[in-house]
Amino acid sequence: MTVLDAGVVIGALRGEPAGAEIVALFARSDPPRLSTAIADCIALATALDLASALATTDGHLARLARAEGVIVESMPNSIGFRA
Repeated sequence: MTVLDAGVVIGALRGEPAGAEIVALFARSDPPRLSTAIADCIALATALDLASALATTDGHLARLARAEGVIVESMPNSIGFRA
């Protein structure tokens, strides 16, 4: 399972580079989760609690998640850069 941060979802809705990859996440047998709090710290806490990966476009969040031992599924941001 993968937890999505808000930036990933917003990017997909805007048609940014991560769109196709996010659609692919939903095609998995275990689709991704999204916290209804829509805050990056909550997404990370959810990933930690569920022992899940975290999909993000945010470099700072990715570094913090990795430091906490969370697997990061790095998605391209609006200019194509991966966290």
